[in-house]
This record gives sequence, C-alpha cells and structure tokens, in this order.
Amino acid sequence: MFSCTKPAPQLPSNKGNQADTVSKSLLKINEELIIREDSLIAELIKNKYPDFKKHSFGFWYKTDPLSKRLLLKDSDKCTLIYSLSALNGEKLIEKKITITIGNKEIIPGIEACLKLMSKGDKATIIVPWYLAYGLKGHGNEIAPYTSIVAIISVLEQYNNYK
Repeated sequence: MFSCTKPAPQLPSNKGNQADTVSKSLLKINEELIIREDSLIAELIKNKYPDFKKHSFGFWYKTDPLSKRLLLKDSDKCTLIYSLSALNGEKLIEKKITITIGNKEIIPGIEACLKLMSKGDKATIIVPWYLAYGLKGHGNEIAPYTSIVAIISVLEQYNNYK
C-alpha cells in the first residue's frame, strides 16, 4: 500500500543562527544603554549628590539614618510613602501603599532599597531606568527610559516570622 504523504516541513538550517544573532545584538545594545545611563548618573552623583553610595544592586542611595532595628526582608509587609521625580526635578508620582517585600509590587530599585530600611526610616535613592519602569515607562506618568529620584519613608512594618 502506498499513501500520498508529503515530507514534514523543515526549518532552514540557519534559522537558529539568525535568532541567536538578533538576541546577541539586542543584548549588546541594552548593555551599551545601561553603561551610558550609569555614566550619566555617576556624573550627576559627583556634582549634586556626593554623599550618596552605590548599592551592589545598581541604585545610588542615602538613608536618614540607618536603623538599628529589624530590617525589612522578603515576605515582610510594610506601608510606605514614596515620591518619584525625574532627574531634572520634575515631579512624577507620589503614593502611599502597603506591599509585601519580594512580591514585585514595586519597582526593583525601591524594593531592594527597602531591605536596608525599617519602620521610621527615610531614604533618597536614584534609580536607573532599567531598575525602575524600563523601556515601557508607566502609563502617562513616566516616560520610557526615565531614571528617577525616589524619596521613601517606611511608615509601618509587619514582619513575617515564618
């Protein structure tokens, strides 16, 4: 018995290579954008915020003062007020929210800084766009590729003792 079947279609032999090339190109572009942004922020820090420190996560910060109490950690809840401005001083957002640390309910730069804080602490941080709202921005409030200055105050802290 014979049947009329067609061979299964095959992907071009170089298809994987094209995707790899595009991915590598995009990765290189992003790395260059990040290096450029870090250089601009480093210059701003040098000229305007010389007492700020760079955290290993990638943001610059100053806390007033560092608390000796129990610091926030993953799965802790906290209530905070934060105010966001563009690097040029333009006010963007001001909010009071309650979040759980580690649930990605706030931008990565702020969440990482909260782990240096406890109830009553206040911090000012400069968050590069790639640790803030990224290449998409945040609606009409924050444009894409916008690095921000955030002033954060921890009002309440609810530690999870699990």
